[in-house]
Amino acid sequence: MIVSEAVRRNRFPCRTPKGWHVSKLKDISRVISGTTPKSGMTEYWNGDIVWITPTDLGRLKARKIVGSERKISKLGFQSCHLELIPRGAIVMSSRAPIGHLGLADVDLCTNQGCKSFVPLDGIHPEFLFYALMFAMPEIQAAGSGATFKEVSKTFLENFLIMVPSRKEDQIRIAKALSEYFTTTHRARVAGETQLEAAKALPAAYLRLVLNSPEAQKWPRKKLGEVISISARIVDPKMPEHSNLPHVNGENIESGSGKLLYLHTAAEEKMTSGKYLFDKGCVLYSKLRPYLRKVTYADFKGLCSADMYPIETNKQYLDPQFLLWILLSEDFTKYANDESRRARMPKLNRDQLFNWESPIPPLNDQQKIAAGLSANMTHNRKLSEQIQSQTNALENLPSAILRKAFNGEL
Repeated sequence: MIVSEAVRRNRFPCRTPKGWHVSKLKDISRVISGTTPKSGMTEYWNGDIVWITPTDLGRLKARKIVGSERKISKLGFQSCHLELIPRGAIVMSSRAPIGHLGLADVDLCTNQGCKSFVPLDGIHPEFLFYALMFAMPEIQAAGSGATFKEVSKTFLENFLIMVPSRKEDQIRIAKALSEYFTTTHRARVAGETQLEAAKALPAAYLRLVLNSPEAQKWPRKKLGEVISISARIVDPKMPEHSNLPHVNGENIESGSGKLLYLHTAAEEKMTSGKYLFDKGCVLYSKLRPYLRKVTYADFKGLCSADMYPIETNKQYLDPQFLLWILLSEDFTKYANDESRRARMPKLNRDQLFNWESPIPPLNDQQKIAAGLSANMTHNRKLSEQIQSQTNALENLPSAILRKAFNGEL
């Protein structure tokens, strides 16, 4: 690669900032490859030498590497002529995938899926870490290989990096970037915590309702007493069925009852038999009950044979209330326990019908269902706001890195 290529890719400014220079990675660091001791030799493993893989790098919550999932012994280290990477080196996954980065806070070694960069004199480790982060899209684009993309040691050694000549400037820039990323990381963690809390609100509300003193007075009935499954299997290719919306588990958001999208049977090119359901059914995915795929259908349509189109006895059970029963933690635990008996986790009809639930008066059911729906709508709006904030945070790093490597920090 020549400098003009890096300029064309928008990584380097058209003019090198004053006091900066462009260097190959091999001129500012020592690039080291890793390897793996023989897996069948038990004496090579479970030692005390940190051994990093791309998986370890991908699991880092912060940039510092302090340990690894597996460790090797001194014999394992010696068996394959590994080199001990010193604290302060930058470790990068060079395949499967390309691009995870970590800053060694301990001495370590790596497998062949990583390359390490030991900074030479005059190069600040954290600055080199951020320089590699900034260059990562270009490094990833250079990956090649049939089975998985990879970048070679030779490519990385000759890869161009722009560096301030004065180490003091490198330290200043690295400190500013570190403070920035620490702040955004905290904001991101706070946003993720808020998002998880928001997602838990409907379940908490339902738990509160079903475990309330009032709920203890409600009569309990097996679902088989108040629901039925009478939908018939039809040919989705027939003209009277092909333009009906088709629902399967992929269309339903896990744990919320929300339909994500709908296509007709014709649009999805359905050929095998499907259940024909009427408006007002509750659709429950019987496969992998832990996914909690259930929704209320206010339309006539077709559904996968892997779903139960459930009709309620309107005299006793409101379908919207049934939706929340099937989303409840207690029912999900029951469904999971029962379905584990099958090779593929699946809840059969008898197991569904045998679930016993408190059944309040219809007026109460409708009030509870309306309250839960309102709660879910509020939760969804809150989740969207938090997700929007998180997405905005995700877009900021490239901007601050570009500013730093344009010499503007």
